[in-house]
Amino acid sequence: MGTLDDALLGALLGTVPQSSGNSAAGWPLADIAGDDDFSGDEMVLGDGDLGDEMVLGAALAAASPSAKRQLVNAIRSRKLRNASLVTPRQSAEANLQPLGLESLAVAPAAQVLVSTQPQTLYKPMRLMVPQTFAANFVLNDIKVGNVSQLPSAIPIPCEAFSQSSFGAGISLKTVNPAINLSVLVTNISAAAADFRGAFFGESVQ
Repeated sequence: MGTLDDALLGALLGTVPQSSGNSAAGWPLADIAGDDDFSGDEMVLGDGDLGDEMVLGAALAAASPSAKRQLVNAIRSRKLRNASLVTPRQSAEANLQPLGLESLAVAPAAQVLVSTQPQTLYKPMRLMVPQTFAANFVLNDIKVGNVSQLPSAIPIPCEAFSQSSFGAGISLKTVNPAINLSVLVTNISAAAADFRGAFFGESVQ
C-alpha cells in the first residue's frame, strides 16, 4: 500500500479524521500526540515519503499498545516490500587435500614452470617433493596466478621440501578456483630428470 488512508488510520487509533489543522494526511498532530509525546524510538522514519511516517510516529505515542503494534507492522511491511535479504555464503566443508605436480624429462639446466589448477578455493600449507626427485632440482619460485609467493629470488634446494623434512610448512595466498598454482624449478643434474611433487592444503567448498 502506498499510504495508510484515513479509514485505516482511524480504525487503528479509534479517532475521527479532521478536515482542518496542522496535518500531513488529514489528522491533526495536536489531536494525536502532544509535543511532549515524541521520542526517538517512537518516530518511525523511512528514506522517502516522510509525511506519513511523521504522522504515524506521532500517533504511536498516544495510541494503545495494540494500535501501536499494528502501525509499526504496517510501516515495516511497506518498507520491506521490495527489500532483498543478503546473507554471507557459508562454506560447506574444508578438507585437507593434495594437488599433484608433474613435469617429465626436464632437460639439464632447464627451468620449467609446473602448474596445477584447483577447482575450489584452496589454501596451500605444504609443498612436498619426494627425495627421489628433489635431489635433481632447486625451487626458484612459487606462484599463485602470476604473483610470486617467495620473499627472495635465491633458489631453494627442493630437498628442503622432501617427505622427511621437518618444519617445511608454508602459508601461501588462497588460490581461487581455476587459477594456476605453480612452482618454478630448475634441473641442476647432468641429465634429463622427471619432476614430481604435491601441494597439501585446505580445499574449501
